[in-house]
Amino acid sequence: MLKKKESGFTLVEVMIVIAVFGIMSAIAIPAFMSLLPGMRLNGSARDIFVTMNLARMQAVAKNSTGNIKFNSATTYTAWVDNPLSGTQYALDGNGVDTLIKNGSTETGVTISHNIPYDTFAYNSRGLPSGSSVASTITLTDSGGAVQTVVVNALGVIKIP
Repeated sequence: MLKKKESGFTLVEVMIVIAVFGIMSAIAIPAFMSLLPGMRLNGSARDIFVTMNLARMQAVAKNSTGNIKFNSATTYTAWVDNPLSGTQYALDGNGVDTLIKNGSTETGVTISHNIPYDTFAYNSRGLPSGSSVASTITLTDSGGAVQTVVVNALGVIKIP
């Protein structure tokens, strides 16, 4: 009579695979964790870059003023003004201004800038408006690494 051949993994084989996986994890996890602050810094810079571009595009599209206000070292608000119904360069509570985004930086990332009155504005032609001039927004992570978002006199935004 023929014996039926059984297939599968032995306990020793499974334990070897678990041990190899544990060793690989012990090496990979610290390396990945050291990359997180840099990824958070770059993500925050990209988010501000995109938000500023949206404010610029909306200002041109709606023939109005697009603004981004840096409320604190970690938060910002972007909107498009309807100056006929309220205060220009300020987000009016009357619901007529168009809110683009209430944003904040990633954990451990702070914002500093050289923007007068903490508010950068674009006019209806996509150029810096009001007291806005060529500006630099500097983001710093908890480890001291720095990333900048630069807006030139023509309103072009870059992350160098």
